[in-house]
Amino acid sequence: MKAAHVPTNRAHQSWMLDRVLELFNSDDGVKSGHLSVESFKQTQELLLKGDYIRREIPYTEFYIPLINK
Repeated sequence: MKAAHVPTNRAHQSWMLDRVLELFNSDDGVKSGHLSVESFKQTQELLLKGDYIRREIPYTEFYIPLINK
């Protein structure tokens, strides 16, 4: 940080890290990075209606979770 002449301190860095970690933890219990079937279907419907995609894609073909927990 000093080499880049970025004005900061430990308190600010700690505060920023806390804010970033809040983004990874959701209040609804959904794991960060998980694509729900419902969200997938809603998005696919919009893409089909807007002619951005031509056919339906199976959820299991599109999304493979890296962690099965």
